[in-house]
Amino acid sequence: MKVLEEILKREEIKGIAAVNKEGEVVFKGKEGEFFQESVGIIGSAGEASLKNIGIENFSYIKLYLKDGSNIYIIKEKELYIGIKGEEIDIDEIVEFIRNYKEKVEIKEEVPPKEEILRKPEGMVERFVEMKIKQINALISEFSEGDEIRWGKVVIAKIKDTSPEFAEHLIQESKEIKVKYPISPSLNEEEINRCFRAAIDIIWKMAVSKYGVEEARKRVKMVSDRLRES
Repeated sequence: MKVLEEILKREEIKGIAAVNKEGEVVFKGKEGEFFQESVGIIGSAGEASLKNIGIENFSYIKLYLKDGSNIYIIKEKELYIGIKGEEIDIDEIVEFIRNYKEKVEIKEEVPPKEEILRKPEGMVERFVEMKIKQINALISEFSEGDEIRWGKVVIAKIKDTSPEFAEHLIQESKEIKVKYPISPSLNEEEINRCFRAAIDIIWKMAVSKYGVEEARKRVKMVSDRLRES
């Protein structure tokens, strides 16, 4: 996200970590990895939990870290943005974020149509096509009309595992699409790790939403449908 990249350039900023409402990291820089968990706790707590302690509507809050330093957490649309720095003007930063020409959100990137429409050719590409079909089916089953947000979470998780493979993925409409051809430097083992991470985060989100038993039933239904198709 360009707005956070711009803030990260400032000398007084020591780190940034941004998470979505599920607590999944969607951006981090400088020392961001050292406090992303603190921001993630706020994000994964969700609006209901925040409401219970009377802080569901806030512009920003201040947290103190174990090492004695502190971070500000800004709530902006679907994101929680943690910012660590020395003598920072947090009000000015909040204003900068909210008035930046690129709104703080995970934007839908649409590549040229010829990249999406190209058919998978090699064994690795056919493997990718099979797995992405599975991922899209699971997202469709669990998201209940919120496919784009779930898809963005999945892509962010894959990016944590393999930034190179994530470059081949985009969210188009309600499905994750693949840009072919797949880079020759990517092998099936690395790609499989990405899909395992993707299925893991979908499972965690599904359990959080439906509970273990219902989530397990729905996974079986998806598996049966894919087998029959």
